[in-house]
Amino acid sequence: MSSPMDSTRGLFFRAKKGDLEAREKLWKKLRERLCRYAHGRLPKRLRSLMETEDVVQDALAQTFRRIDLFDPKHSGAFGVALYKTMKNCLIDQHRRASRQPVEAGTATSLAAADLSPMEEAIEKEKLERVMSARSRLSEGDQALLNARLDLDLSYTDVALLFGKPSPDAARVAYERVVKRLVSKMTAR
Repeated sequence: MSSPMDSTRGLFFRAKKGDLEAREKLWKKLRERLCRYAHGRLPKRLRSLMETEDVVQDALAQTFRRIDLFDPKHSGAFGVALYKTMKNCLIDQHRRASRQPVEAGTATSLAAADLSPMEEAIEKEKLERVMSARSRLSEGDQALLNARLDLDLSYTDVALLFGKPSPDAARVAYERVVKRLVSKMTAR
């Protein structure tokens, strides 16, 4: 059985205080999780130029450069911040890919895949309602939603990040947050 000092939380606080061994252990532990998360999320056009591992290393480097400044508000805050950094690195890669020239397509491949202006307006309104309701949730609820929806973490990872006793407990907590979100959306 591992000690509490080797948990992600324990390693984080040791690394924050400058413990190089803890930094290395935390890096390895988080690198594995981030590689699983990032697998297949790198734009296909960039995969020949860059490996998923490169994007993960970049996200970890950015996070570890600021680790001494990070002050966690709840038990899963560091993990959520790390996954946000990872997501931002992937978004940057998608932006780079979109700036690269694309092979010319045929007339059939260029068929309208975009939404109509009316559909775009409806989708925008839906998104605004969700984001407005989401901003009225507690920080902990927002972090839990972020972990599941935005970062696509498994219930096992959510349980680890938020100190839940099991993946089922994380699922129940998530479902309760979703119910609170829906009630805020309908209340306006």
